[in-house]
Amino acid sequence: MIPAPVVDRITSYGTGAEWRADAQYGAPLYAISGTTTAAIMGQGTSTLPGPWAVFLRAQEWDGERAGEEWAAMEAAGEVDDGITWEPYVLGWAAKKWGYNLEEVAGSAPFRIVHPSHPWLRVSPDGLARDDRGRFGILDSKVVYGFSEWGEDGSEVPRASARALDLFPPDRGSKYLMQAYTSLSACPAASWFDFIICIHPRDTRRIRIWRDEGYQRGLVERIAAWRQRHLVEGHEPEPDISAEHFRHAGRREREDRREATPEEVAMLRAYRDAGAEEKAAKTRRAEAKRDLYVSMEDAKTLTVGAEGKPATFTIGKRGPTARRLEEIG
Repeated sequence: MIPAPVVDRITSYGTGAEWRADAQYGAPLYAISGTTTAAIMGQGTSTLPGPWAVFLRAQEWDGERAGEEWAAMEAAGEVDDGITWEPYVLGWAAKKWGYNLEEVAGSAPFRIVHPSHPWLRVSPDGLARDDRGRFGILDSKVVYGFSEWGEDGSEVPRASARALDLFPPDRGSKYLMQAYTSLSACPAASWFDFIICIHPRDTRRIRIWRDEGYQRGLVERIAAWRQRHLVEGHEPEPDISAEHFRHAGRREREDRREATPEEVAMLRAYRDAGAEEKAAKTRRAEAKRDLYVSMEDAKTLTVGAEGKPATFTIGKRGPTARRLEEIG
């Protein structure tokens, strides 16, 4: 039987605010989480979009202020609903799949620290043994009817591009990186299970097995990036993120100078792209108008009867579209 993680490598917190305050994303630890790994690799989230967001967060990090902001969000009821429902989802999963739950986060989360890389710290939703006694990590996704997930019982024996098909578009890479980062931080875990609650009657499990080779390479890449950009302070490569533009805009600059021929070409490209963007927005709005009129009383259009169709749905806050890129 695989032993549970060493107890002193698990830190529990009484509240979410305490957990947030102890994130230690800035000096001297420059901690890396699963979400941070995904952002460094260019697969970020809305709150941590990419490498520049990680770099600036480390420079500006204030744990006490972060904890206070989290407490204010909790008091105002602005914390993600998923955090509230996670313990219930994992409790339901324990009954359905026979987990023996050992840790459940919810409003009082915990962290696991890598045994030899103390800067690698992850915060799973739960720890458990499965129905065969194997120790692993649980992550719940409360997705409210968003059904573009793999079938219940799907497994990923090793990292591969095919695993992306088990997740909604544009989410697979970030979720897999989070899973493999968590498995790296917790050597005792042999699996990482996504528990996806689409509906109380449609709860699915997708299992990610350890892949030592991929995990080793991932940790090496993250360690090198952390050392160069967070510890040593070298700026990441320029990109098109808002964080990079914000940082570049703060730099002290001379008043003005004549553009070089190369910069004149860049200015033309910038001008033309703006005109194209404006025209594209107009064309998109006109197409949206025509769809609304043509659909009459229909709420959703589908294209393709096989598998997962492309869809266009009219909602109260505007339309949502899925898989339109697959329309021929």
